[in-house]
Amino acid sequence: MQLSNIKDREEINGQKELSLSPINALSKLYSLWVGKENSSLCLPIRSEGKLKYFLSEKETKRMEWMLTEAAENFLREGSISREGWNEKALAYISSDNMAAWLLLLPPVGNSQRLTTFEIEQQLAAQGVTFGLDRDLLSVITRVPNPYFSLFLIACGEMPINGKDGYVVDRIPRKLRPFSDPDELANMDYNMLHLVSEIQKGDIICEITPPTQAVPGKTVRGTPIPGYNGVKAEIPAGRNTTISEDGKYLVAMRSGHVQFSGRNFFVKAVLDIPGNVDQSTGDIHFLGDIHIHGDVTDGCIIRAMGNIQIDGVIEVCTIEAGENIVVSSGVQGQDQTLIRAHKSVYAKYLEYCTVYAHDMVQADCIIDCKVNCNGTVRVRAGRGVIIGGTICASRQVTATTIGSRVERLTSIILGGLPCEEFERQQILDECNKIKEEIDRTQRQPMSVERENTLAKLNSNLRIAKIKLERFDKESQAEAAKQRLENCSLSVDTVYPQLSVTIEHQSVQIGHIQNNYRIGWYNGRLQQIHG
Repeated sequence: MQLSNIKDREEINGQKELSLSPINALSKLYSLWVGKENSSLCLPIRSEGKLKYFLSEKETKRMEWMLTEAAENFLREGSISREGWNEKALAYISSDNMAAWLLLLPPVGNSQRLTTFEIEQQLAAQGVTFGLDRDLLSVITRVPNPYFSLFLIACGEMPINGKDGYVVDRIPRKLRPFSDPDELANMDYNMLHLVSEIQKGDIICEITPPTQAVPGKTVRGTPIPGYNGVKAEIPAGRNTTISEDGKYLVAMRSGHVQFSGRNFFVKAVLDIPGNVDQSTGDIHFLGDIHIHGDVTDGCIIRAMGNIQIDGVIEVCTIEAGENIVVSSGVQGQDQTLIRAHKSVYAKYLEYCTVYAHDMVQADCIIDCKVNCNGTVRVRAGRGVIIGGTICASRQVTATTIGSRVERLTSIILGGLPCEEFERQQILDECNKIKEEIDRTQRQPMSVERENTLAKLNSNLRIAKIKLERFDKESQAEAAKQRLENCSLSVDTVYPQLSVTIEHQSVQIGHIQNNYRIGWYNGRLQQIHG
């Protein structure tokens, strides 16, 4: 078999052609048909039906090779006689089995043309059993001269892959509290959207299941499998369940719903309709606490979650594993401790000690000791800080600092203020255990005494390990702190303000407006409005 060079060119009508030399078997058949020896042949590659297929140069070369071989077989089979030969349907199937072209060899002599059914039979015998363009085939059998042209007659179907399942949240995974001073000035602090309330049976998110793939098929009828969709990862956590129809993630109990970083979970809420005082006693709760009244009389309230207090806090201790929200305010009388592992929001803070890891936000702060590993923001309402000491790792921003009577106010920026309190708590625990060990050692010898000493010594070792780990983590966190992040921003400053950054202090001796101070370009700098 001899192959000619392929000339794959675009014609004016957008069709491609196979240009074959006179020695090609197809050209020889063409010469016999037209009665002219050594005729060259151009086979138009036509795409006139509804089917489309991209024919690459490599595929075009393969097409010429395969059709030339089929024509040589036709010549060798003895189908040609003096009287001529019968019409013949040659099929070319692409290398990926996704397309087939029809080449009709004309009848010579008294032979009859093939019917549509007979062409289909010949195509099937050559492997083309699926995806036929029967409309085009019907047209081809009716036109007078469809010969020596390549028609795209069949195409396979690609599989349709299934779609992955997915989850649509009804409740946002990350709650963003209001931080715009204009908004906070006109709203109650119990509307900060720090938690999402939910009732038993409420929908947390919608679950869309994956879909199955629709298999494809080649022109040879061979199935082509697709990929089924993957099930969505359902963020089901504590106190949540999937509905019976599998469409929803719902709450199994009423409470506060939160996202832990991987799963939704519903926390229990301790709802106290009135005040908390000596009559109710101290409160320790693993979920969230909502107190609709005041907290007084030296009570201790601790919660693993959020604590929301609609009334006033007086002399007491409030500690939360997450946020503390005081809608009315705190009148601490220098005896109140407020501590949150996230943020503290209060209408006002007076004569109290506050610890917060993320943020402290209030309308005014008067004579308080505030320690925050993030930002202290006093911009809503009066927006004033008067007296006391404000320690913040990053930023302090306020409308006014100080007063006309020149109250001494200290701002200390940088470091990790909350760590001092937490370290002291561990030290107090160690000292308490040591005192208990001393008391126990003075008791008479007994089995009970030895068991108690063993337990106390074990607790002391654990507390010391906790202290060592805390110191190591604090040093690593302190190393990440950058002085460039430390700044004070205030609209009006009155005299007797002291600002300290990295052991460098600045004293403000007169009223200033639009005052900024921070660590810029490796040194302490002030900007005056």
